[in-house]
Amino acid sequence: MATSTGSQLDYRLGWNLPFRVLSTFVIGVFVLAFLISAAAAVYRIVTGHVEAAGGPAVAAGITIAIVLLFLGLTTVARWLSRGQVALLHSWVAERLQPQS
Repeated sequence: MATSTGSQLDYRLGWNLPFRVLSTFVIGVFVLAFLISAAAAVYRIVTGHVEAAGGPAVAAGITIAIVLLFLGLTTVARWLSRGQVALLHSWVAERLQPQS
């Protein structure tokens, strides 16, 4: 944005709102699928249908693995990019110095 003394750069780092909403929704769907599958497996075991509990148990395992994979990848990505903010700030500051 233009100011009386030159220009000012206004930016924000991080996930944008649509991605945060979408990822929260998807994780919520997988957690719900895990809860339903786990409940179905427990119900079948409690009612004596142990052999029929395999499918829901596998589905519960897969859904929780997907959630943990997503959370793990985002954690690793944040950890790997921890120094990028300072690097970006210094790069922008160098470019915005007045030219002689």
